[in-house]
Amino acid sequence: MENDVLLDMPADIKFFTYCNTPLGYSPKTGMCWRSLKKGRWRLITPGTFQGKYTRLRLGTNGYQYQLHRLIAEVFLNAGNPLTSKQDVDHILHVD
Repeated sequence: MENDVLLDMPADIKFFTYCNTPLGYSPKTGMCWRSLKKGRWRLITPGTFQGKYTRLRLGTNGYQYQLHRLIAEVFLNAGNPLTSKQDVDHILHVD
């Protein structure tokens, strides 16, 4: 598969598990990876879904999580869910 990543992951990647799904995140690049079977990883391709942000279907309930909120919960809010009063500020980095 063209999005399978084995050795191309950056050195600063931080691994975590959300809804029993292993994920990886690079704070420097903002890129995310999802674990596949047999120790393979797939780059989560950023994009939009019906005008909204990138979503991931995780867990057995099939719920879709917005990727930017998931990253904010894990890395900015100590793993606690964001409250209705908390918002994620989006900063576009252009290299």
